[in-house]
Amino acid sequence: MIATLVTVARTGFATVLTAFMTVLGTVGLIASAVLTALMSTAGAVVTTVLATLMSMAGAVVTTVLATLMSMAGAVVTTVLATLMSMAGAVVTTVLATLMAVVTTVLTALMPTTGAVVTTLVAITMRTVRAVASGMLAAFVTMTRAVATAMLSALGVVATSVFTSLMAVTLTFIGADGSVISAMLTTLVTVARTVDTTVLTTLVAVFGTVALVAGTMLATLVAMLITTMGTVALVASAFVAVMLSTVFGTGVAVAGTAVVAALVAVLRGGVGSVTADGQRAADGSGQNTSGHDGGEGSGENDADLHDEREME
Repeated sequence: MIATLVTVARTGFATVLTAFMTVLGTVGLIASAVLTALMSTAGAVVTTVLATLMSMAGAVVTTVLATLMSMAGAVVTTVLATLMSMAGAVVTTVLATLMAVVTTVLTALMPTTGAVVTTLVAITMRTVRAVASGMLAAFVTMTRAVATAMLSALGVVATSVFTSLMAVTLTFIGADGSVISAMLTTLVTVARTVDTTVLTTLVAVFGTVALVAGTMLATLVAMLITTMGTVALVASAFVAVMLSTVFGTGVAVAGTAVVAALVAVLRGGVGSVTADGQRAADGSGQNTSGHDGGEGSGENDADLHDEREME
């Protein structure tokens, strides 16, 4: 039965694996056809999309840079004008305050020379204010020129870099998408080859494992059956000796019959042992009468009497 089960299981497993491999092969062929169609369509789509994106991106970059440059020029001019105005007001206020303080202090300290000092301080303050205003105006003009030059150079560099990147991209993908199509075709071919090789290897490995496992299982079951039969025989002999030694011949016969019956059940022959067991039961049944009531007779009474005297 076990060998039959192993054969059936192995055959069914091989059939299932073969069907599974056939289905996977069919799916692989369908996927290959679909990918080939998609690749030819994808090449044209990618080329068109990239060309459109490049033209749009060039226009966007030019417009954005021009807008940023004009905005930056206006922002720089406004900020510098505001700073210059604020700085002029701050300088005027600070100088006026200092002049008032100095005039007050000097008038208090030197009443006779206060007018002269006041005139000198006023001339000095006007001179300082004129110099400060000229310096601020020159700084504003220089800063605006530098900012405008930097923004113009940045726009030129950005446009050049973007144009170079687009040219490299077109070279890589191919003007008609042939480079990408070739790469995708190679990837599909490699994947299909690897898939077929792996499935073939798995089928061979599983078939070998199933064969080895079936052989090992059949061997183990045979060894187990043989071992159980040998253990049962040894146990039967051992029990017979023990019962005969401890309890006497009558009990030993009954115990041996029971053990023999178990052995026969394990080994498949029950009939003759059952008869022996019945005889053993009849023989031991004789011991229920006799010495206690004084009416027993036969060999069983004598054996019982001898055993009690020994005790």
